[in-house]
Amino acid sequence: MFKNSPVNSLNSKLNGFYIGFIVLWPVLQYFIGFDGKGRIPFFGTLAFLAYSFFANQKQFLSMPLLIWWIWVAYALINTFFIQGTPMPPADIIGFCTGVVSGPLIAKCIIDGAFTGRDSLLKYIGYVILLYLLGTLMIPSTNEYEGHGISAFGNIVPITIVFMVFVFAIRFIHKDISLKLFVVVSVLAVFLVVVSATRKAFGGLFIVLLFTYLSKMQKFSFKTFFVSVLVGLILYALSDTFISSDLWERFYRTNEQSAVGDYDDNLFLSLMDDRAIMYVTGWDVFLDNLWLGIGLRNYLNLGYSAYTLHTEYMVQLTECGIVGSSLFLWFYLKMAKGLIRKAKWHSYEALVYLGGYVTIIFMSFTTWTYNQPVFWICIGLILAYIKKQKYENCYCRS
Repeated sequence: MFKNSPVNSLNSKLNGFYIGFIVLWPVLQYFIGFDGKGRIPFFGTLAFLAYSFFANQKQFLSMPLLIWWIWVAYALINTFFIQGTPMPPADIIGFCTGVVSGPLIAKCIIDGAFTGRDSLLKYIGYVILLYLLGTLMIPSTNEYEGHGISAFGNIVPITIVFMVFVFAIRFIHKDISLKLFVVVSVLAVFLVVVSATRKAFGGLFIVLLFTYLSKMQKFSFKTFFVSVLVGLILYALSDTFISSDLWERFYRTNEQSAVGDYDDNLFLSLMDDRAIMYVTGWDVFLDNLWLGIGLRNYLNLGYSAYTLHTEYMVQLTECGIVGSSLFLWFYLKMAKGLIRKAKWHSYEALVYLGGYVTIIFMSFTTWTYNQPVFWICIGLILAYIKKQKYENCYCRS
């Protein structure tokens, strides 16, 4: 039914073009300096959405991606027609593009995994690398927000983490050598430490930990917890980290959280400036239980001067119980598929599980629903689950 060959069909080429276009557009827009309102990616996404639906409705509406399409429809209708939003008209186009393009990217990756996994992973790696090279050429202009290594802020070190995840997948499938994977990982650790972004450092540790566990002959939960403990001890004793901006930001977390009177709550004290978003966001959620207040309205309605920097509070506060239930259903469905595959393909499945855990971890301090790099990771995970399911069914027949 599917050819395991290089990407050569029109559909595959369009899928690849769309992934590259959406990921690279912010960088291209900065350098070419036109279409500031994002009309090109907006109409391009609408056209590709229609094409993808009619080209392969079964794949487009397959589970668990169907759950997220329902979430997209609900979130947009709730935001613009039920709750209403004071979002500036100039921002609406880019906002809608971000919400819709995520699952479209995942769908493209799922298609590509059946027509040529190796080519797909190489292509995604090149796209991410081009994005990183482009962003690193754009200097940060804000000293506080610019603790990262680019004017694009935290998304750059986060992208580095998922680049390592892509290389980990290629490594576990024996597409690249251990030497190349180690070189990429060491370079990634250096850039993440320089960026002083804690969630990226934690995410990178998770990806590397699960990759390491996937190469062990025998996996056990005891080994897992010992590995985590050893990693934390090595981190605490490392002079490099202690003297770096990253360590200073870890230390400053407790100071800033204490100022906000959250020092008696371990979870909130670790959330740094996101702690207030959990507190106020929860209060807003209690006042708007079922439907929430609409996407981006935590900012637009004046609850804060910043966008909600936590996906979990985005779901509760802005999407209510309805949106949060769809969100939870989607991620639980994905986790169920991974755990099921781990029983039969435990070593390679652990790498994908590492990507899943990384998303769960980062979602505590960043929003993910409209970030292309997170959807690349989600797409790779879903593609693995679907391909293994198909191959298992084919073997039985």
